[in-house]
Amino acid sequence: MLSRIFAFIEASRRIGSGLVTWTADGGFLHTFTSSRPGGFSPRMAEVYALRLSLEQASTRCMGRGVVFTDAQSLVHALRSDVPDWSEFGSLIQDCRILLEQRPDISVSWVSRRDNFFVSPPVCNTNFL
Repeated sequence: MLSRIFAFIEASRRIGSGLVTWTADGGFLHTFTSSRPGGFSPRMAEVYALRLSLEQASTRCMGRGVVFTDAQSLVHALRSDVPDWSEFGSLIQDCRILLEQRPDISVSWVSRRDNFFVSPPVCNTNFL
């Protein structure tokens, strides 16, 4: 399983997030989107998207795989030993717990330039 997450902030003070999942040979598996009210920073929108994708992987019993994000700060935060008591740090801790529950899933960074996953099915969601 390979997944790419995305997050964005709407002008109406909502954040949107989602993931696209496919098999290693390119077959489409799953897509999921969500939106919620609130004025969040891009960093917070990204961590919400990451937590959402890890929750989806766990609840849908998706197999071994990698979740890709173009938010390098998330990958650094997940690997950091420095305590972070902020809301961002709390969500990172949630992600760590989800990853501990699913040692067959990892999170990796992909450059924004190479983050080409947003395909027509995702672009047609109701909040994009």
